[in-house]
Amino acid sequence: MTAITKAHPGQEVALSTDVTDGDGQSVSFHVTTADGEVITDIPADVVSGVARAVWTVDVGTRPLPVEVRFAARLGAETADSGALTVEASAVLANAGWVRLAAGTGGAGSLAPLDGEDPLSRQPTPFLRYDDLRVGEAVAMRVEVSAGMQPLKGDFAVSFELQKEQTKDQADFVTVGSLVREVSAPSGVEFVAVRWIAGPMDKPAPYRFRFVASWVRRPNESFTPDAERGRIESRAI
Repeated sequence: MTAITKAHPGQEVALSTDVTDGDGQSVSFHVTTADGEVITDIPADVVSGVARAVWTVDVGTRPLPVEVRFAARLGAETADSGALTVEASAVLANAGWVRLAAGTGGAGSLAPLDGEDPLSRQPTPFLRYDDLRVGEAVAMRVEVSAGMQPLKGDFAVSFELQKEQTKDQADFVTVGSLVREVSAPSGVEFVAVRWIAGPMDKPAPYRFRFVASWVRRPNESFTPDAERGRIESRAI
């Protein structure tokens, strides 16, 4: 069993403790906040020297993040069973296109965008027209959040640029992709990549959309909300 240090509401967390000569008895896993406020008690029977239980993370209306501690109790005996931090579920939302300043670099290229272009930081700067030209710089942007707050920590978002193959048939295929690795100890509200519009293999016009999704990495202790882990922009 791999120890974790972070979890989010609704996630199932496995609890266990070794018990000597305790088969057939019942252990109580005492779940509290760091300052001792009781969250819940979970009973578990001792089988083959081990008591196991599952806690579906729920800290009520307490503001997140919150540190949670566990103690296993059997009669007068108490053993510390660890601690973790409950964080708000991370979500992707409001995927959209942003017009940027004149592009630099090769047409068709995708590159990270960290918000240095002022237009990329406007509340609703999404494109509302279809007149992209070769060499024009646009951003593919998606908002990220955790419980209505900026998302903090290290994470990655995958961007797929997709082009429609047949006019008005919505038969989009991926023509470019980029993974944005983000380190945001102070929090970030959106993640974006820059695309320099490039020529394609057929006469214009073309329709494009992009898909943003969470990147799940080996051994990550906190997995963003799977049900909202993929979002598409409208086509332009």
